[in-house]
Amino acid sequence: MLYRWRLYILAVALSALAAGGAHAGAGRTGANILDLPHRSVRAAGMGEAFATYDGDVNSVLWNPAGLSTIRDTQILSGWNSFEKVFGEAGDGLYYFALAAAEPVGELGVLSAALQLNGQGTIDITTDSPEVKATEGLGTNWVASVSYAEELSPTLRAGLTGKIIHLPLGVGFEQASSATAYAIDGGVQADFYPVTLGASILNYGTRVQFKDAYQSDPLPRKFHGGVAITALDAPNTRLVISLEGVAAIDKLTQNREDEDFYETVNERLVQGQDDPTSDYVGMTRIEIEDELVKQRGAGIYAFGWDRLERGVGLELTLGRAFKVRAGYKKFDSASEPPQTLEHIDRVSFGFGVDGAEFGLPFVVDYANAIWGAGGPLLERVNSFSLSFRL
Repeated sequence: MLYRWRLYILAVALSALAAGGAHAGAGRTGANILDLPHRSVRAAGMGEAFATYDGDVNSVLWNPAGLSTIRDTQILSGWNSFEKVFGEAGDGLYYFALAAAEPVGELGVLSAALQLNGQGTIDITTDSPEVKATEGLGTNWVASVSYAEELSPTLRAGLTGKIIHLPLGVGFEQASSATAYAIDGGVQADFYPVTLGASILNYGTRVQFKDAYQSDPLPRKFHGGVAITALDAPNTRLVISLEGVAAIDKLTQNREDEDFYETVNERLVQGQDDPTSDYVGMTRIEIEDELVKQRGAGIYAFGWDRLERGVGLELTLGRAFKVRAGYKKFDSASEPPQTLEHIDRVSFGFGVDGAEFGLPFVVDYANAIWGAGGPLLERVNSFSLSFRL
């Protein structure tokens, strides 16, 4: 009975926040700190197919249910710079994460995390190109608390509450800031050698700097995956994971929106004037339906072309070494204008567990492109350091 009530509480919490953020606003999403690439270095090395993994404090960023099997105190710190990704415009851009997880007797596992995202600087000029001053654009931050528990021998669940603070134009006369609140919820089902995992991330209030008419939803995502333990020998273990990610920030499409209405009219004219157009012979309703599908609203977020798809593998050698590789296909809306080669989608990394040498830390490294590549299609090297006490 207690197991059932815990599931009910999780479902009610998710539903309550869903009621507060069902429609998209002025933009598609805000608070990109919640969806930056390379947030988890271990996940980045495996094509970000990480919703099924457990026993690692990294799960606080991917699927809080994975925290439930932690048996000792874990502390994670990770940092990477985005300067190389954006060239001269990237000065001061970085991401930093600090997280800790602690088992609480027989109750479960508690975790706390802090994420920081430096937004860089901007040069101040007046009537000439001469730079008068350089101003920092501030630091976005996210503070969170998580709780996870093994509900049964095969079922795990976790919940995270988050506060998101976003400054805009620090040091400027029109400077402002926004604060939003969100939760993550996740479950994992373990039927060795197969593990299933699912999580909903960033479900919460809108990012509002001025008013409700100029606000954006958080980058809500659904993660669903399966992992298979393909090899489990005394000194060697191989896990292969597959994951799909759907952007569920836009649950509905208001067909009366000015932007949507004008786009439909443009497509109607194209269909009438251009015999080669994809909209020839289509009615207004048919064009509206096609646009909703293209924008990935509602159920269309789970369309094959809209899903991010990742595959990863992790090979454990002895107790000390892990070798990782992954491949990721981004959704059609986030692909860069340049064509990504297959090699661009490949990621790799490794981990070294110092416990084998009497040291209480784990070092992780990953190499992958930044998100869908960024403007320069640069690869990023990321590092993290975890302590197990």
